[in-house]
Amino acid sequence: RRTNDSSSSSSATTRRMGFDRLRSSGLSRAQIRVIRTYFSRHVDRHAQQHPNDHLDEPDLIRRRLLMEDDWMSLQGPTSDFRMNLNQASSRFTATTTTAATTSTIIGTDRDFIWGFCLGFFIGFIMLLWIWIPTVSHKQKIGILTGISFSLTMNVFQQQDDDNENNSNMNENILDEYGFIEQDYLVGME
Repeated sequence: RRTNDSSSSSSATTRRMGFDRLRSSGLSRAQIRVIRTYFSRHVDRHAQQHPNDHLDEPDLIRRRLLMEDDWMSLQGPTSDFRMNLNQASSRFTATTTTAATTSTIIGTDRDFIWGFCLGFFIGFIMLLWIWIPTVSHKQKIGILTGISFSLTMNVFQQQDDDNENNSNMNENILDEYGFIEQDYLVGME
């Protein structure tokens, strides 16, 4: 158990390994259990790809926690792991990411403009792009805005075409009516 002594609380924090380190960021044990369950296959795959790591550790539980640490350190700022973490825990985010990587998660104005152009010119195909976890948030918003703007432009263009067709039809009807009227007046003379 922890005491109020700062030295014992700091040593308790340093003893945490693997996903348990997330406790210091404010996540509950239940949340860490869910994260551990969800990402266990990813950690298992990492352990299979690096079978010689931590072989000197005789304790299997500690070895597993060290593999979790390794796997977490390899995750980029836009990985599923980082995205699924509790965003309210700013302490963990502040210690593991910098301002540059935070802007990568959210994105830049350039990402928005690029997404807007892709959404406007390519259209609905870009909706598939939104589900890719490495695409920044602003680029996703740009894609949706570009698609929406393209649809709006198409609706207005369709309305203009319909109005133009109606006015041409009215002119044709008037021309026909004018000819009929002239023929009627000529016939009466």
